[in-house]
Amino acid sequence: MGTRRISSLLNGPRVTVVDMSEFSSNAKLSFFITLTKELMDRMSSGHDLSMVLIIDEAPQYTPFRPEGLQIEVTNAVKNLAALGRKHNLNLTLIAQGISGEIGVNAAVRRNLNTNFYGRLHPLDAAGEGGAKEWLGPYGITPEYLLNLEDGRFYFAGVMNPSPIPLLITFEV
Repeated sequence: MGTRRISSLLNGPRVTVVDMSEFSSNAKLSFFITLTKELMDRMSSGHDLSMVLIIDEAPQYTPFRPEGLQIEVTNAVKNLAALGRKHNLNLTLIAQGISGEIGVNAAVRRNLNTNFYGRLHPLDAAGEGGAKEWLGPYGITPEYLLNLEDGRFYFAGVMNPSPIPLLITFEV
């Protein structure tokens, strides 16, 4: 923090991992705001990023109801998802929950183009906006996803042009 410029991270090695686990929430959010400003500046000037940005524990950055710095980060992630598609930015958000108090902000979710669903958190299974609504039309029940085996998940969206979510299985 404060010892390297963001541009040196982006111009450095092909794989860069930024471990923010020992930092406060505000430090994580401040770093992310600085990172997204650099990425947006590059895209706005017409550069392709040709990169993958993976955000683990996404609800910490783009929660259901953002407050304080989270509001700016949520808007930044939404804008990265929208503009990044045109500039070779693969934005991957990882979350244990999808919607509601445990999930990713709805404005951000609407800008993502592919979703992977593994074993569901019980809070995502039912209720308004739950798994029953988005996967029920395909014959996939929330009960099935609540008990999904390790190594199995569904994906739906741009990567899957079929109207039916595809079940993928791999060895754990």
